[in-house]
Amino acid sequence: MPVADRHPKFTVRQVRSLSNKELASASQVLGAAFKHDLFTEVITSNELESCAEFWSAVVVAGSIGGEVYFAETRTRRNVARVIGVAVWFPPGRELYDSAEQREKALAPVLAKFSPELQRWWGNHFLPKYGAFTDEVLGEGAKRSGWHLQAIATDPAYQRRGIARALMEVVRKQAAKKGQLLCLETENPRNLDIYTRLGWEVKGNSTMFQGLTGEFPMWVMIIEPPEHDAL
Repeated sequence: MPVADRHPKFTVRQVRSLSNKELASASQVLGAAFKHDLFTEVITSNELESCAEFWSAVVVAGSIGGEVYFAETRTRRNVARVIGVAVWFPPGRELYDSAEQREKALAPVLAKFSPELQRWWGNHFLPKYGAFTDEVLGEGAKRSGWHLQAIATDPAYQRRGIARALMEVVRKQAAKKGQLLCLETENPRNLDIYTRLGWEVKGNSTMFQGLTGEFPMWVMIIEPPEHDAL
């Protein structure tokens, strides 16, 4: 693993047309960041060769129906290196909400699962996931705002402000239009991290029971700023 600078210079850009090489880079970052993640282990039942395969599907879905952002630094040979990834869905869109997303992102990863795990996804996880966020935010509220579906920083570059930058690029857009930001987290350690970045917990958490374990889920939001009346 390359040694990271203590204060690396990096830039954030939106990936307009995701190439296979960019998908591989994003999957590598997400796979490293979520290598021992309980949520990923439970929803895949550890049936994939690596968790990067699951997160790759999320990036593909984001490239189709949402927005994918990279944080990049330059190597000593002046080659761009992806060190952070964020997948956002803008107002009016959601994860796997279109036939194209389901065909190109969801179906390939589900095909790698056992029939039992496929049934769990279709009959339990996806329905409960949607119902829970509607319960906490109000029906349709998630779809009316910006949703942060995934965010990760290369472990060698964490605590350098990269996640904040990947959030801020969309937060500024949302603030101008008075739009809500929301995310879900399944890791209690992230609650404090996201709180320091301006997020607040909305409602109560819930538990998801998988085939090989269980995990909690919290919804967090950033309310649109209040504008003075003219």
